[in-house]
Amino acid sequence: DAPRSKDLRFDFPTNSPDKALEKATVFVNATNHLQWFRQLPTATQLWQPKQIYLNVLTPINNNSEQRTQYFDPNKAEYRPGTSKSRASILLAAGDRVALENLLIDPDVVAHELGHDFIYHRITSTQGESVVLHEGLADYFVMAHTKDSCLGNSICPNSSTTCAHPPRCLRDANNDLTFTGKLPEAHHAKGQLFSGLMWDIGKQIGHTESASLLAGAIFFLKSNSGYSEFITSLLVANQKFFQNKHYCSIQSSLIKRGFEKQLQAAMQIKIFQGVRFPECE
Repeated sequence: DAPRSKDLRFDFPTNSPDKALEKATVFVNATNHLQWFRQLPTATQLWQPKQIYLNVLTPINNNSEQRTQYFDPNKAEYRPGTSKSRASILLAAGDRVALENLLIDPDVVAHELGHDFIYHRITSTQGESVVLHEGLADYFVMAHTKDSCLGNSICPNSSTTCAHPPRCLRDANNDLTFTGKLPEAHHAKGQLFSGLMWDIGKQIGHTESASLLAGAIFFLKSNSGYSEFITSLLVANQKFFQNKHYCSIQSSLIKRGFEKQLQAAMQIKIFQGVRFPECE
């Protein structure tokens, strides 16, 4: 149970310079997403979160920022822990031009929390690894909310940052394919993988799909790319689900242009002698 206040009063002025209301909101949203993670069977088997520092940035406390000399009003960032420091999530409120409501919208801190889960396996932030990081962190949020749109309230009408202003920062309900033209930016390119998992989730249910994804992440390595991820999905399906989702995975991979990677994954030693279902 959460600790009670002395007088059971929670009075947070909305114009408080220390953003007490926003800090409480970030904490509650992060806790809710963590609790959802913990009900995924494969997540509880494979992952135990350590303490994460939630840092709400304002011009007042921006001196704590180590990487830049200026205040970034649109910052939303996960920083992994080290042997001397714990992991942290840094959030600002948004400048109301590119982004807004970053401290209020639950998807923002939930996405950053997803990075902590994924970072237990993928530690590289380069190339295909960072694209996976972004797309899979997005999908965990989407599976939780059952909404393909990430960040329903953070895109002003004037935003050029968002996929579909004023509604979606990013959207898994898309037609991106590996063999087609992909966006350049890694956040936007990650929609290929949130889209892949969304396609699977539409067939088997998003909680089940999120559990499949959590299990797949366990089999990744620090610099895994697209092919390794596809293999890990198949391995997790065999290991945790007795191959019952193979046809949903197969059809979704083919739809997203990963047929060659699927065929290559099926040739690895672990699948020798395995009988897969006949798919329509």
